[in-house]
Amino acid sequence: ASSLLARGGSVRGPIRHRIAGNLARARSLSAGYPACTLLPVEGGWSLVVRVPAYRSEEALTLELLEREHVLVHPGYFFDFPHEAYIVVTLLPPPDQFVDAFARTLRFASTPSSSLSEHKR
Repeated sequence: ASSLLARGGSVRGPIRHRIAGNLARARSLSAGYPACTLLPVEGGWSLVVRVPAYRSEEALTLELLEREHVLVHPGYFFDFPHEAYIVVTLLPPPDQFVDAFARTLRFASTPSSSLSEHKR
């Protein structure tokens, strides 16, 4: 186990660096979407985002996947006491993260009725 932990050290630094960079990017992007709130990060590589309850978490995550090709987890996977939260990973390469997170914030900030009208 000790050799496994020692070898893991070469990966931990780059992962921490990527997570910190993507978290900074998420904070910057979210400033343009005041309806979405980033919760404090308690460790790990996930970011919890409180989003407007325009639709259920399940509907939001499925619509994001279908329309924007972005995968996020609904908050109920993590036993939040009420809606609406999503959980995103901070692991993707920075350019992919910025693109997907910007689309996520834009989509989550738009009432579902506006999306339906826009698609017509």
